[in-house]
Amino acid sequence: MKVNQKGKFPNFQISKFPNFQISKFPNFQINGLFLLKNQILATLLLCLLVLGGCKNGLNEIGENTSLYTQRIVPLNEATNDVMTAKQLNFNYVEINENLDKFALTLALKMKEKEIRELIKEEALKMFDGDYDILYKTFKNLKTKEGATIEENLVKTNRDIRSQSAKIPLFQISVPVGCEGWNTDSFVPLVAVAPQGIRENEVLAIKAYDANGSVHYLSAKETPKEPIIVVGMSERTDLEGNVFKGYGPPKKISSNGRLQNSPEYLGRLYSTNPTEIESWWLGDWDMRLNVIISSNGGQSASRIIDNMNFSASQTCVSETHGGGQNGCYFGDFLFTWLPLYGEIVNYNWIEDDGGGWINELQVQATFNFLGQNITVNTSIPQKPFDRNLGLQPIWKGEPSGRYYGSSSVFSFQIFFTM
Repeated sequence: MKVNQKGKFPNFQISKFPNFQISKFPNFQINGLFLLKNQILATLLLCLLVLGGCKNGLNEIGENTSLYTQRIVPLNEATNDVMTAKQLNFNYVEINENLDKFALTLALKMKEKEIRELIKEEALKMFDGDYDILYKTFKNLKTKEGATIEENLVKTNRDIRSQSAKIPLFQISVPVGCEGWNTDSFVPLVAVAPQGIRENEVLAIKAYDANGSVHYLSAKETPKEPIIVVGMSERTDLEGNVFKGYGPPKKISSNGRLQNSPEYLGRLYSTNPTEIESWWLGDWDMRLNVIISSNGGQSASRIIDNMNFSASQTCVSETHGGGQNGCYFGDFLFTWLPLYGEIVNYNWIEDDGGGWINELQVQATFNFLGQNITVNTSIPQKPFDRNLGLQPIWKGEPSGRYYGSSSVFSFQIFFTM
């Protein structure tokens, strides 16, 4: 063959050269078209993605779909935005690798009815207010033969102890369908809750079935079947102590108001609760700050400092008669004193776990003697939290009013005279 100076073969016919290898000619060109191996492979992968679609009620997506809009930040690349990774020495790359290995191991055990029963029974205890089980509790649950679950898992994965030890705040959850799970017949997938990335950047959730096959589930659509998720606890400290405000759910009547205390939380409501907390993370975990004025509006302070509330996504989306929509609480918040002036500021944060980072600077508005005053203050915020902003509430507004947007998040406040 005669090659011109640009490396082109204008009249080349590949059928006449049966032993021709493109890989040995990286810039080989036929009639102006470069044949680059990487481009060919990329095209084939794209075709596979296009062919991938929703397969069943699990909302499966194409197997080659990118799981995230941004890559997970390893420990040695942490920035100020993920300072918690440094403070708590969280290596999210290592954590995710070990979560993946554990998920596969547990999935292979889902064929065993007794393991399924133990998981459901323990999750229903809702020790932290959600269907979660800390691994340090889970591993010591005993089967009828007297062996612990961890000893059972070691039979499938001899490294399970060292792998689980590298996952801080390690928990197993049943965020969807726990109460209705028929453990006699239904074998769930085991999914991995990705760590070290904001949940709204997660596009797909990786899961394993009992045969070890991989499935990719949409992170935006809640599955219609029970599913197990392994990840990190958002409601406990590193020792496993439940944060104040969480714990087994209280049975609170939604009829009428409590008496003789001024200010209460009524309901939390959303028509689309997964906008606040992804389905694979389970119930809503919310923190409330209430900011009041100090020194006649010259400064600000928090009368409520990170008060925790949790509610199931089903409860917060329920509609009731008379416009009383959402999940009812009835918790006493504070007594509105004259020195607070005419306005207090409510701040809600969707809690995504981890330690504290630098405080978020905000501007709070107060009113004294008809004059609005703006004061700079700060709110503690974790690296992956979602801050829903400040909501000024006037003292003269009616009891039972909702604040915010029902399509994303709203809350109801009532008071007694």
